[in-house]
Amino acid sequence: EVLMLATFYHSTTRNLVIAFGDLFNDIYVVRRNANGTENNRIKVPIEYSPKQKWWRMLKERDGQFKTVGAILPRISFEITSVSYDGSRKVSSVQQLFHESGGVTKQAFAPTPYIYTIELNIMVENSDDGFQILEQILPYFNPTFHVSALLVPTMGYHDDIAITLNSTS
Repeated sequence: EVLMLATFYHSTTRNLVIAFGDLFNDIYVVRRNANGTENNRIKVPIEYSPKQKWWRMLKERDGQFKTVGAILPRISFEITSVSYDGSRKVSSVQQLFHESGGVTKQAFAPTPYIYTIELNIMVENSDDGFQILEQILPYFNPTFHVSALLVPTMGYHDDIAITLNSTS
C-alpha cells in the first residue's frame, strides 16, 4: 500500500508574499527644483519579480537611457529560500479550531518555515535610492512585526516577524 500525500492549498505562501509586498507599497520619491521646491512626487512601483528581469530590460534598451526614467525607480522582491525552523515547532497533534456560522473547522498547527525574501531597489540616481532607504530602514530594528491572515478559510491570523538580515 502506497501512502499518498493529501492535496490541499491554503494560499499561505501567496498571502505571506502579499503581506510582505504591502509593507513597501506606499513609498514615494520626491524630485526637487534647484531652489528646493517640490517638482514631482513619484510613487515607487513594487512587484514580485527577480531583479534579473529588470537588469535584462535595461540591457535590451541598447543605450536608450532616456527611457530609463520611465521604469525607474522601482522595487522588486522575490523568495530566495525556504527553510524549516525546528526551534518554533509545536506538537504535531496540536490543532487549530475555527467556528463560523455554526460550522467548526479544524486543522493541525502549521509547520514553521523561514522564508528568505530579497528586496531590490533600482534607481536612476543615488538621491532616489537614499529617499527609498530612509523610508524603509527606520522600521527594522532589526525586526518588524505584521499580522497577516494566512489561512482565510480557517480565519488563521499569524504575527510574522520580518527581520532585516543585511543590506548591500
